[in-house]
Amino acid sequence: MAHRWGFSDTSHFSRSFKAAYGVPPSTWREWARDTQVQGPGTTVQGTGGDDGETGDTAAPG
Repeated sequence: MAHRWGFSDTSHFSRSFKAAYGVPPSTWREWARDTQVQGPGTTVQGTGGDDGETGDTAAPG
């Protein structure tokens, strides 16, 4: 996936992600997973938009 977004490798993506959002992608995924609210046939994620692949794009906290 890193190449799809123009990064040379996953470590470059991780460093860039942490610089932009203040947390590594793994922490972001945990936060997004913990904030999901599921009902019958519905999933709502955090606050903010959806990037179409990994879930919420709003910064945690």
